[in-house]
Amino acid sequence: MPFKSIFKSAAVSIAILALITSCITVDKTLGSANVSDDYVLQLNSATFKLPLEMKLADSLQALSQSNGYLGSVRTPEFGLANFSFGTNFCPYRVKVNFGKDQIIKNAYITFSSVSGTIADETQVGIMQRMHVYRMNRIIDEEYAYNNQLKDEDYIHTAVDSGGTYYTGTDSLTIRLKHSFAREILQASKLERDSSVKFVERYKGLLFTCDAPAEGTYGGRVNTISTSAASLVIAVNFQPTWKEGLPRKDTAFTFVLSPDYTQNFSTYESAALESTQMQEHILVEGIGGVKPYLDPLALKDAITEWTAREGLDPKRIIVGKATFYLPYENPDPLNKLSNYYPSNLFPTHRVLSSLSDDTEIRSYTPLTDIYTSNNNVGTLNRSLGYYYGDFSSYVQKIINNDREKIAASNDYKIWFMTTDAQTNQSYYTGQTSTTYSTNLGTYSVGSINGPLHDNAPYMEIVYTVLSE
Repeated sequence: MPFKSIFKSAAVSIAILALITSCITVDKTLGSANVSDDYVLQLNSATFKLPLEMKLADSLQALSQSNGYLGSVRTPEFGLANFSFGTNFCPYRVKVNFGKDQIIKNAYITFSSVSGTIADETQVGIMQRMHVYRMNRIIDEEYAYNNQLKDEDYIHTAVDSGGTYYTGTDSLTIRLKHSFAREILQASKLERDSSVKFVERYKGLLFTCDAPAEGTYGGRVNTISTSAASLVIAVNFQPTWKEGLPRKDTAFTFVLSPDYTQNFSTYESAALESTQMQEHILVEGIGGVKPYLDPLALKDAITEWTAREGLDPKRIIVGKATFYLPYENPDPLNKLSNYYPSNLFPTHRVLSSLSDDTEIRSYTPLTDIYTSNNNVGTLNRSLGYYYGDFSSYVQKIINNDREKIAASNDYKIWFMTTDAQTNQSYYTGQTSTTYSTNLGTYSVGSINGPLHDNAPYMEIVYTVLSE
């Protein structure tokens, strides 16, 4: 049959093709003798100790639109860290009528959303005493950094009624003196009709927390949602908007943080700052002491290496640069999970716009954090170190001269905890992740210093371009 003969022919052809193919070998070195060594990139690696110091992250950008940090913590290693915040307040509704002959029944500030971080698990549920003070100035963009609070910025007589004790497990309510509430109700019609005019008269409020008793350790930092807070004055008053109305009970509500919340913090650990090499380097959250990399010391180490190896720095291409920050396991081991920072990544101070006419410097992760497969300074518990990539940073240190590095803040880096926020596009469904420094978690820990046998180091994979 014709179909059978066609099938036989095809089968024979395939068999012959398979036989011919099986006899062909591929020589991948063919022609390599004609390629100059100048066109072959040789990969090499080198390891450097990191010249880390211990330095405070001072002038931390601390304006927030939603959160205040309130608390106090004392530890044997770091000493006392205090956290307070200031915010403006104004009527919930403009053009409100307070009536006359008010009899104040109650006055308080309530925060409905509160969470806390502690440096010692034994401090869960401890009592902390909170206070409120009137400020002599408005919370605005002139406040930018955590260390800007001065004694003259607030009146040192509290307006709370004797202090409020808080255990950190529920909403926070602070009772206010009736004399302060009565003064608020004296606002003029112009001030009641304009939140700007109201804030201009009454300024801001400062919230503080008492420190642990002298000689004792512990404490807690409470994260408070100021955007969900309110000041309430409950009164019995005589309405004035119509003749013959009887007295009535009501509550006037004021919002906190209509614009900004300014966080303040102070650290006794500032006394621990040192440019000397250490066996251990302390790591403190928010604005406390941290590992600091001196870019000039790193530049000098790289310059010494290139001179010793006879390399031209201008021809070095860094393929990958990974930092390793080893640590000793704490006792007890669960401190790694409860107290140590979850990651440590290089950040530097960059100029950013707060508004059209206001610029401030803020700590921002190096752009290397966005490179694919970067470990972003993750704490590796099994290997006992923090690690991540900062290849472009090291490339710039190699390429730029010492004078340019010394003149710029871009090269001075602090290893800080970072936050990741992932967003999904409504239109495409694609996700993107942005990173920022963590300004709200008070963590405490320690890594090995340059004098430790297992010192922090970086490993680079590089090639050298031929002339």
